Amino acid sequence: MPQFDYQQLCHFVLPEQGGLSVETILKRFLHLTPREIRHAKYIPDGI
Repeated sequence: MPQFDYQQLCHFVLPEQGGLSVETILKRFLHLTPREIRHAKYIPDGI
């Protein structure tokens, strides 16, 4: 499995984003791919 160099991301949820799922916010506003989201779940201090 390839090693990814993840950077630390910080996102404050705005009131109009309050009803969205975490996955939707990661995809739509932070432009993460489904693969990046899957991998981030298993790294230390990930999702």
